[in-house]
Amino acid sequence: MPLRHKLMLVLACEVLLLGFQRADLTPRRAGILIEAPALAHHVIT
Repeated sequence: MPLRHKLMLVLACEVLLLGFQRADLTPRRAGILIEAPALAHHVIT
């Protein structure tokens, strides 16, 4: 396997590992936040 392919493989593994670590550090809530309208007769469609 050429050196270029090995470097790309190492970079891909590093991106995956760092992504998993960042996901653990900054958990995000899933879903969409919908705010209630200020006026009762305004409808969110």
